[in-house]
Amino acid sequence: MDDSTGLGAAQSQTASGEDVAGFAAADCVEPGNDQWLLGGATITGRSSLLVLSNPDEVEAVVDLDVLTETGAVNVAGMDGIVVPPGTQQVLPLAAFAPGAEALAVHVTSRGGQIAASLQQSTVRVLEAGGADITGGGAAPAVEQVVAGLRVTGGERVQERSGEPDWADLAAVVRVVVPGEVPANVEVAVLPVAGSGADAEPIVEAEVPVGEVGDLVLPGLVDGTYTLRITSDQPIVAAARSAVLAEDGANDFAWQPASSPLGDEPAVVVPDGPSPQLVLANPGTDERIVLVDGEEIAVAGGGSAVVGVDAGATVRLADAEGLRAGVTFADAARIAAFPVEAPSPVAGSIRMRP
Repeated sequence: MDDSTGLGAAQSQTASGEDVAGFAAADCVEPGNDQWLLGGATITGRSSLLVLSNPDEVEAVVDLDVLTETGAVNVAGMDGIVVPPGTQQVLPLAAFAPGAEALAVHVTSRGGQIAASLQQSTVRVLEAGGADITGGGAAPAVEQVVAGLRVTGGERVQERSGEPDWADLAAVVRVVVPGEVPANVEVAVLPVAGSGADAEPIVEAEVPVGEVGDLVLPGLVDGTYTLRITSDQPIVAAARSAVLAEDGANDFAWQPASSPLGDEPAVVVPDGPSPQLVLANPGTDERIVLVDGEEIAVAGGGSAVVGVDAGATVRLADAEGLRAGVTFADAARIAAFPVEAPSPVAGSIRMRP
């Protein structure tokens, strides 16, 4: 899509091999010099690859801060990574943080700007257990919103996630504190319709500085949710959900917190199962948003779910300050990504193999 609203693109992929199987979807993000990526693990059977793409015409020098559930990683090779113009570097995070159950990566660059993403996959014994592509999300803030956590087959997921090697099926919010003071974090679930301004937190926890905190979300029945994560310190956040079919096929999705939208964004929806556009309103007053010309009411402190067509470009109006995400799910596949507002000074987007 390329018109007066800007340039946008999204991708989706389905893998069906013995080593990698699952569905992944992601928005094509703008490059930048400072990005946080939350997701993945490097325990047995979990692969997490950091992809650094430099679309600029100048060399980028990248520094990484890698955090795990036990703290910051300090090994050689994480600073001064050179990514030449128009090239890509793929780094296995197991080389920096082997055996990590929870990962977060802070990517900063000098010179050229970098588009960073995490490619993740799971294998349990000999069975592939999902794949995902995750980009960066909202900058550190005391309030974060994940628009569109999809739960399908929730009872099966909750039962299986209590078994050894299946704990990473559970729905969680992953939180990192970039500052120097521990954060007291609360997670509340916003309703799909109606006001959520007074929603009670379902999880409360203190997250230490320099450690990755996974906050388990208990008892979510099947449906689509928006999560409001508040803290007394700036945090970055993302959420994970998973599906588990009756025949055992399973998949997972990480979704970063969403940044505030501009007034008239356009959302590109790639191919995928049962796509939904989720609109979240962190304010107190009801908002009326035009979705392809149709009026959609989003209550203050609430959210709304709109069914959309795979392969479509959805145009919004009067959306400034709202948060949005696109989700996909069926019995055995799931994916999600936040809708990000384009930078007002954004240039062209180069897509490379």
